[in-house]
Amino acid sequence: MTSTISSDKVHYLDLEISVNNGSIQYCLYTKPSDRNTILHATSAHPKALLKSLPKAQYLRVIRNNSNLEVMEKQITSMTQKFLNRGYPLDQLQEALHMARHNVAPT
Repeated sequence: MTSTISSDKVHYLDLEISVNNGSIQYCLYTKPSDRNTILHATSAHPKALLKSLPKAQYLRVIRNNSNLEVMEKQITSMTQKFLNRGYPLDQLQEALHMARHNVAPT
């Protein structure tokens, strides 16, 4: 296990928490050694799980960001991870829309 000691930021679970101009900021944190291990779209898992996974991950990005610019970059990165794992773009766009508006799937 490695740790980084800093007087202005800390990594805790999947968050990076920092102080910027006296204000607490937070964003989603992934380790530099992180690989794209998102469940592949052609996995034999139940279809409902494969459909709900993108929305759940987008919600995670949205909730774990205090900075909108960082959030948008992380959404773009998350979308690319899903595309690399075989998820169709239209499914991802629908999941992102539902996450942004926090609506139930249809």
